[in-house]
Amino acid sequence: MTTTKATLNSMDQILVKGLKSNDPKVQQTCVLRLFYKDCRCLINAIRFDLFKGNVEYDDIVNELYLLLSAYDWRALDSFRGDAKLTTWLSCVAWRYFIKVYVRKETESAVDDMSFMKTAVSDTISNTEIMMDVESVLR
Repeated sequence: MTTTKATLNSMDQILVKGLKSNDPKVQQTCVLRLFYKDCRCLINAIRFDLFKGNVEYDDIVNELYLLLSAYDWRALDSFRGDAKLTTWLSCVAWRYFIKVYVRKETESAVDDMSFMKTAVSDTISNTEIMMDVESVLR
């Protein structure tokens, strides 16, 4: 049992080192493995459960890649190896995309309120115009 855990942790360590490396080919191999193989279910869950399929798979991968690769992959420094890399990434990804979703919904609500405010002011303007037309016709 210890051998399996050590093997998983060593594979995770290889992926982390590969992502942090300055070799583009190694990084690409690690990105393909992590995002397109190991975390496929996670990314699809975020895509469909949170965003109802309105976001492309690659867009989520790109966002995660940018999040993790910022500041020379500093986010990966918080991965200690106590759990699998995919478990750690799942927590990071869900937290991040929930924030993105809430921000998007908040902006949408603000836009809706602006639209409603415009509609109300248009209605008021139309009423004022009609009153002016009626006064001219008298």
